[in-house]
Amino acid sequence: ARDSQRKANLTKIQTALELYFADTRNYPATASDDWEEIDGTSAIETALEGGGYLDPVPLDPQYSGSTGNADPCDNTTDYRYNYRSDGSTYEVTAIMEVPTSSDDNPCTAANTGCSPINTGDVCFIGQNP
Repeated sequence: ARDSQRKANLTKIQTALELYFADTRNYPATASDDWEEIDGTSAIETALEGGGYLDPVPLDPQYSGSTGNADPCDNTTDYRYNYRSDGSTYEVTAIMEVPTSSDDNPCTAANTGCSPINTGDVCFIGQNP
């Protein structure tokens, strides 16, 4: 059930990002196109909440505070959402509890830098395009 909630949350974030893009013609960019953890204070949250696109930006159902780990390839038991964008494209990820939960869109299928690494079994990604 929590993995289904994670997918639903990523869909909400993606919808808000598309609304943001429709108004500004870009996505909220991360510093140097680096990953950031969605932790209650991230740049994506500031952009989406401040613009009224999604308030609050949802956190992972088991999120208990910043893990200090913005890389979706590491620490696959730290449940969190991660985001990165160069302004024209974005990627948002979630760490899943059940390995088959990421089967329809694993991080290793995208340009996350997670391949070849075993986190494709637990990392789920939403992206544009």
